[in-house]
Amino acid sequence: MFWLEALTEVKMINVVTAIFLVYRGISVAQIFYTTIVFSVVTLLTELPSSYLADKWGRKKVILLSLFFNLTNWIVFIFAHSLLAFCVGFALMAVSDALMSGTDEAMIYDTNKALGDEKNSLTNLGKYFSAKRIFKIITPLLAVLIAGSLRDEQFVTLLIIDSLAGIAAIIFGLFLTEPKHYLKIEKIEAGVFKDAVSIFKKNPELLRVITGKVLFFMANFAIWRISSEMFRNNGVAIIMIGVSNSFYSLVVFIINRFTGKLGMGEKIYIWINRFGDWTLGCILLMAINEVWWKSGYLGLGLFCGVVIFESSRWPLFSELFNRVSHSYNRATVLSLSNLLKSILEIPTMLLCAIFVGWGYQYLLFWCGGLALTATVFFRVKNNPEEKAIPNQAF
Repeated sequence: MFWLEALTEVKMINVVTAIFLVYRGISVAQIFYTTIVFSVVTLLTELPSSYLADKWGRKKVILLSLFFNLTNWIVFIFAHSLLAFCVGFALMAVSDALMSGTDEAMIYDTNKALGDEKNSLTNLGKYFSAKRIFKIITPLLAVLIAGSLRDEQFVTLLIIDSLAGIAAIIFGLFLTEPKHYLKIEKIEAGVFKDAVSIFKKNPELLRVITGKVLFFMANFAIWRISSEMFRNNGVAIIMIGVSNSFYSLVVFIINRFTGKLGMGEKIYIWINRFGDWTLGCILLMAINEVWWKSGYLGLGLFCGVVIFESSRWPLFSELFNRVSHSYNRATVLSLSNLLKSILEIPTMLLCAIFVGWGYQYLLFWCGGLALTATVFFRVKNNPEEKAIPNQAF
């Protein structure tokens, strides 16, 4: 799973994705419209895909996700209109929906099958580090290849992403499906119904998910237009690549050693701590955009946003895994992604409006999202302390 995830996350085009979309005729505001399409499609496919993973099997769903992942890169190569890009992002959304929860559920079930549950946080941290391992190098390669920002250079990046997608499919063929540790009566009771009951009996978990989603949207909205914003603020393309490599390296190290750093003992403290630091960086970015307008200071603060927000991901996954039964783990994990998709639709629409007024308005809006999460959805205790007794094991 590590190298499969690493290959699907090569995404060399992402370093200059906003610049690429603007070059192909998409406005900065329309970039957020493609995100809305992504969220709507995710909303329609998230629960069916997670149910499929629980009933049909993790491996088959992962392979199907990898196929859609490859298809979306091919569409991007030929896309020159908003409609075409919307189709590409719709395919990407289906791929993400199929993979969402399925990958983490497969890792957690594999740990149980091997009797290694006590190291689940360490293994999840290693898996999340896979998202960054190639990004330590690929951003630099991407800006070297596309340094002149010509169309054929963008296409080269997309071809490399497509080749990585093919390699990921090959790795996926060699996955081994773990036992789900389910009971027949649990299946008959309904996977989705049982997953929803967890949120009813454990409202603290819902608070955790909402806080996670708000911080993610704030980070994502800034990242979505970051390359174009920093280019307009006078940052050299090569430095955009260097910053991407830097924060990818730091996040890789933190995620890789999450379990060994003792974060699992007081997960909620570290989630809140990383959240506070993320909020501070976003607010400073907004202030910088209004008063100092330093492109390089903004770039440095953006690195902080990505590092601190991304460092929370394996901690959240560990919490979700501790309160869900093995047979419906993919569904429980995907419910958090479902909530994200619901909130993203109005949030990204507002992002499109604010960025039309100026980057500073977008940054203050993202700061507001992070502040809301910090004030109203702060994690007050470990949700697993209220976990439902696990009778499925």
